[in-house]
Amino acid sequence: MSWAGGTFGAHGRCVLAPNANMMTLDGTNTWVLRAPDAPDCVVIDPGPPDESHLAAIEACHSVAGDESYILKVRVASPVGLENLLQEIRALANVSTRTTIVLSTPYENRPPDL
Repeated sequence: MSWAGGTFGAHGRCVLAPNANMMTLDGTNTWVLRAPDAPDCVVIDPGPPDESHLAAIEACHSVAGDESYILKVRVASPVGLENLLQEIRALANVSTRTTIVLSTPYENRPPDL
């Protein structure tokens, strides 16, 4: 039986890259991990650095409710968004739901002290 990636416990997910060969066996494993109650996740990618994979992703938020994570992304065009969504769906084997921000009247509110 070959490994296909997937959920690993409550706080991890493995994405299997489609690069199977003698050196990677079934493919390179990229891990997305989040500590309990942590607001951010960590991506561990043992493959060669490829900035284009994460360049469009500005933030990753773990949330309660129907979605597990919300990604804040910035792309140049609707076509760029569709390409990024296709890549996420293929690499992470997930479905996506898209919401577009039309304007941001307020951002970066300082915390109450």
